[in-house]
Amino acid sequence: GLSYGNPAALDALVSEAKRRIDRALRGVLFDRYKFAEHCDAVKRYLLLGQGDFHHYLMDLVGPDLAEPASTVSAYKLTGTLEAAIRASNAQ
Repeated sequence: GLSYGNPAALDALVSEAKRRIDRALRGVLFDRYKFAEHCDAVKRYLLLGQGDFHHYLMDLVGPDLAEPASTVSAYKLTGTLEAAIRASNAQ
């Protein structure tokens, strides 16, 4: 059992508590709240997993990037972004 002057017992107790808490936390995150699925969704949202999106976006937005920022319309950039999404496999 746990007694004064017995650090090995305390270490075993803390290790067991850590193991149980880690298992419970992983269960809550990955099973109940579907953490892995949320990470995949964020990845898709940020389009980091889509190789050709960057290529299409840079091809379409290149001429706008050469213009002064004050002359580039946010509305036009949004349209360009949407066109790049439609042209790539990021849909």
